[in-house]
Amino acid sequence: LLLAGYPVSLSYALVEAKNFAATGVFQNSVYPLFTLILVALNPLLSFDNVLGWSLVSCIAFAGSLALWFLCVRKVFDVHIAWLSTVVFSFMPTFWVETVNMEGHAFALFFLFLSFTCFLFLYQKNRIFALLLSGLFFGAVLAINHAFLTFLPFFAVAYVWQKRAVLVRSIAEAVLFCVMAYAGLVLPLLPNALQKDLSASERMAVFLPGSTNHLAGTTHLYPDTYAYEFLREDFAAMLEKEGDSSFLENREDENLRIIFDVGDTGPITYITNGAWLFLTSVPHYFLEETVGGVFLWIFV
Repeated sequence: LLLAGYPVSLSYALVEAKNFAATGVFQNSVYPLFTLILVALNPLLSFDNVLGWSLVSCIAFAGSLALWFLCVRKVFDVHIAWLSTVVFSFMPTFWVETVNMEGHAFALFFLFLSFTCFLFLYQKNRIFALLLSGLFFGAVLAINHAFLTFLPFFAVAYVWQKRAVLVRSIAEAVLFCVMAYAGLVLPLLPNALQKDLSASERMAVFLPGSTNHLAGTTHLYPDTYAYEFLREDFAAMLEKEGDSSFLENREDENLRIIFDVGDTGPITYITNGAWLFLTSVPHYFLEETVGGVFLWIFV
């Protein structure tokens, strides 16, 4: 913290934490666990103590390095563990992300905690190791969704490594994914416990689905009036458009799915999801203050 200096920006999460502390519910449930961590630490630090929160983030990053050291030593040896930890800790990208308090330090802590549980418990109790590591990986997603790109690689790698017992390995990979989803949605429990909610509304809190999409110039509709009152006319017009480029069609396809325009069957969902995933990987590698974690762990 002393070397990196004052954070270059205030974390959005501090504003969300203030709102949650005042209302008891999430106004924006994108990164719920990170918000809960900040609220839990609020008795020790006021929300306007920017340097104090950066110090907390630095401590979380130091803890994640300790877990990283244990994981590498378990797989390789103590010399490689020290070398990789030193290289990891001195990457400038992590210094920036840590003092900015954007949640990456906490996400790395739970990510390496997931690795640690899997490596140290797998030989003793395979199912328990998968349950616990999956739950902690879900906690990672509840802090920062960007780490979702790791999930398919974890599942495929596990199935490939255990391909001798293919059916069992697939079932266990699914179990890991289910626990990851549980870890992702459990922090949303305060929203589900609100008064005057029906059973279906409480269940909907934990289910994926479309939220309120603001219609504006960045979406398919030019303004809110067109979205509210001329939706069918615009949908018909958009379906007839065929002179867009390949990249524009791919971008519009995701928006068509969001706004339920045209024929969006299972094949469309699969191809659109694959396109979004593949095009997001280079973005994570090249992004100045995030590339470190994706590049090094991915490799």
